[in-house]
Amino acid sequence: MGDARQKNITKLAKNFAISGIGSVFGLIWAPITSVITTRFLGAELYGIFSLVQSWGSMLANLSSFGFNGMNLRFIPTYKAIGSKSLIKGSVFTTIRVSVVMSAMAACFILFFPDVFCDLFIHRPETVSEEYFSNFVTKAFQFYAVSILLTALYQAFLSSLVGYQFVQYKVLANDVLGPAAKIISLVSLLLLDFNLYAALGSNIIQDIVVLTVSAFYLFRIVPELRDRSIPVEIEKKKMIKFSSALFANSLLSKYTYQLDILFLGYYATLPEIGIYTLALRLQPLIYLPHYSISSVFGPMAAELYTAGKIQELNQLYKTATKWSVTLSLPICLIIILFSKDILGVFGKEFTAGFELVAILSIGNLIHDFLGLSGNVILMTGRVRINVINSIVMAVINLVLMPILIQNYGMYGAAIGNFFSIAFLTILTTVETLYILKIHPFDFLLLKPFVATLISAFIIVAFSSWYQLPFYDLTFLIHIIMFAVLYVSVLILLGLTQDDRMILNKILRKLPFKKKNSNE
Repeated sequence: MGDARQKNITKLAKNFAISGIGSVFGLIWAPITSVITTRFLGAELYGIFSLVQSWGSMLANLSSFGFNGMNLRFIPTYKAIGSKSLIKGSVFTTIRVSVVMSAMAACFILFFPDVFCDLFIHRPETVSEEYFSNFVTKAFQFYAVSILLTALYQAFLSSLVGYQFVQYKVLANDVLGPAAKIISLVSLLLLDFNLYAALGSNIIQDIVVLTVSAFYLFRIVPELRDRSIPVEIEKKKMIKFSSALFANSLLSKYTYQLDILFLGYYATLPEIGIYTLALRLQPLIYLPHYSISSVFGPMAAELYTAGKIQELNQLYKTATKWSVTLSLPICLIIILFSKDILGVFGKEFTAGFELVAILSIGNLIHDFLGLSGNVILMTGRVRINVINSIVMAVINLVLMPILIQNYGMYGAAIGNFFSIAFLTILTTVETLYILKIHPFDFLLLKPFVATLISAFIIVAFSSWYQLPFYDLTFLIHIIMFAVLYVSVLILLGLTQDDRMILNKILRKLPFKKKNSNE
């Protein structure tokens, strides 16, 4: 194995291990938080919570105008040429834009919540005006401050990831923030705040993530505090890249959120709650991919800037294989046991088991082919991103209203699946055509074979033998599936790259004793 390739794999493994630890915390915190929230609120109030949170998150993300994504591309590029002034300019510009734009959006909803709801939220005929005003409108008004807080901490997090200080992003966003949320959620629910307990705990989480991320960014990057280093801004490059990225996000990423927004206009509040819970299970599938892509993106930018296309190609294949290896078994587990899993959140949510299957398959396709989007973005193909975004926006704007009006929450799931599948396949073809690289490797068959064998054994076993404590049987089956999957993978054999990555990951685990020379 070449030194350069070994260095890239080592770097990928190291940062993925750190990011993966954050994903594990997410896998722990998110289901616990969702179970507590749905059990206390029920489908209708959970629908209101989901609608308010979705709008808040979308407006916060849009407030960056693409500058967060610009950080991920420009900071590694500026690091490669050793320009601290340009790095400083990228960070501060991102923060300023995020503060100004998010503050405007937050103030509008805070002072004019009725106008906002009249424009964007449809009141179902079964809901009275008084109920809508007391619960929906006031919830939006209460949550407005989260737009500013979220936009600001995302600017700090994007800077940390751009510097490749993934560990501090994980600590703030994946460990301390969720911990603060669950503690405050339980406390506020016990005080009988109900809907406002869920919304308030999100705001407390935002404050914690903002504080921790800002502290570490300015502590570990001294040039940001050093006034002797001038702030240099490449305005034309930044505006061109960020505006194209913003257009791409507006037309593609946020058109994926049209399902919730159109459901908020056409569907009932319980339907919104059931569909949102089905969506909330999806991070279990794409968290491994997200952890890998957040590390892969800046590395891809560095390799492309240095002209190392072959190294980029190999890294692309390795990252894809690990994304599929980790995501595929989770996807199948969620599909096989969807009714049992949804039942944990409350019986009224089990109606969404078909939604879970549709959404899960779409996200699995993204985990398989989704890194192509990172390649297109991080190699500076801005026009292609814009064209892709326009195509997806048109498709979603036409499909979503038709599907949701006719099929309700099932139409939303179908539209979501089609959007994800179409865009990931399209970007994979574009990456192959432009850069002559692709994610496909014969070794990708291993996780598919291991998953199919494990699933067959579990289905056969569960069909003729029922363990005691029937309601908890599916948990035993999930553990058995995981053990079988890992065992079959090992029997199929690990490559040299696999062993190296596993070794690097294990060295990052807190309970793993390290040698003095490591």
